[in-house]
Amino acid sequence: MSMKSFAVILATLLVGSRSTFADVQVETVMVSMRDGVQLATDIYRDDATRVAPVVLMRTPYNKDRTKGAAQRFAVAGYVAVVQDCRGKFASEGVFIPYNNEGQDGFDAIEWIGNQPWCNGRIGMWGSSYVGATQWQAAVEHPPKLVTITPTATWSSFYRNLYLGGAVRHALIAKWASGNSPKPEDATVTSDWNRTLAHLPLSEIDDQVGWPIPWLEGMLTHPSPSGYWKRLDLTEDMLELRLPMQHVVGYYDFFSRESVNNFTRMQQLAKDPATRSHQRLILGPWDHGTIGRSRVGDLDFGTEAEWDSTAATLDWFDRTLKETSGSEASPIVPVRYFVMGENRWHEAETWPPSGHEPTSFYLHSAGRANTRDGDGRLSRTAPKVDEPV
Repeated sequence: MSMKSFAVILATLLVGSRSTFADVQVETVMVSMRDGVQLATDIYRDDATRVAPVVLMRTPYNKDRTKGAAQRFAVAGYVAVVQDCRGKFASEGVFIPYNNEGQDGFDAIEWIGNQPWCNGRIGMWGSSYVGATQWQAAVEHPPKLVTITPTATWSSFYRNLYLGGAVRHALIAKWASGNSPKPEDATVTSDWNRTLAHLPLSEIDDQVGWPIPWLEGMLTHPSPSGYWKRLDLTEDMLELRLPMQHVVGYYDFFSRESVNNFTRMQQLAKDPATRSHQRLILGPWDHGTIGRSRVGDLDFGTEAEWDSTAATLDWFDRTLKETSGSEASPIVPVRYFVMGENRWHEAETWPPSGHEPTSFYLHSAGRANTRDGDGRLSRTAPKVDEPV
C-alpha cells in the first residue's frame, strides 16, 4: 500500500468519516449515450481537487449504494464517478443484462475524458456485474482508460452459466426475478424448488411469475453458438494494454472465470508490459463475503479480512498516479490465502511453482443423489462402484 493511501485511511480513523468527507461534494448529472438515452451519473469531488485522475463504476445495483467508497476515493485525490446502468434506477432506457455495457461504458469514458476535472487518466472498479462492465468497456478500447480492477466476474458469460453443458439456472433465474421489470399484477414465485424443477426450461420465466425474454433466451441456447458471441471476450481481452487487478474468493461461483482471466492475461496477453502488470488476490470468500473473515459457518480469522477499497486505492495510486520507487513497494503478481493455515502467501504465478495437482474421485454404493446419500470423495480411483 502506498504512503498516501495509508495516510488517507489513518486520517479516516483518527478524524472520523464525517469531518474527513465534509469537503466532498456530489453532483448528479444525466449523461447522453450515442443513441440519446441518458444515464444518471454521480460525480464525487473534494473541494481541493481541480484536475485529477478519475475512477468510474457503472452499476445496475443503484449508484447511491456506493457513496462510502466513492467518498474515500475523492478524499484520496481522485474524482469518483458512479453511474446507473441503462434502464436501472435513475437512468433512462431498458435494462437487458450486459447488452449495452460495452458501448455505454465507452461513451461514459469518452464523456469523462472531456470534462475539465479529468486529467485524461481513467480507471474502473467494482465486482460481479460491475466487474463485467469493466471488461466490456475495455474491449471497446476507449483511449483514456488506463486500468481496470475486475472483481469476481467473467470474460465469457456462457462459460460461467454453463458448466460442462449443464446450466446453472438457479443462479440466473433468481437473479432475473430481481433484475427485470415486474408487472403490477405479477407475484414472484414462493416455491423456488418447484420453479427450478420445471421443464421445459423455456417456461421458467413464466414460473418465476412473468415473461422475461432475455432469461428465456439464455436458457434456450445451451451451446456456445453465435447467440453468446457478444458476451465472449476470451480472445478480445488478449489485445488489451492495461494493468489489471483481479480479485475473487475460492468459493465464489465466478472463481474459475476470474482466476482464468488473470492467468490468460499474465501468460497470453499480446503486450509484454501488460503481461507483467497483472495482479491476482485470491481469498477464502464466496460471492457475498469478499473481504470478510467469516464465510458460512467458518471463521478464517482476522487475517482473512481484506479492505477492498484500500487495496483498490493502492492499485490506482500505482497505475493512475504512477507512484514508484520509494513510494510504492514492488507488486507481487499473486497474493493467496491458505485455508487451515489461515495466512496469506505470495507467488509469481497461479498455481504457485512447486504445486502438485491432486485428483479426487467420486465414490458411491448407488445412492449418492441427495445430500443424505452415500456419495463420498476419495483420492483413490474407483474400480467397481455402482452408478450414482
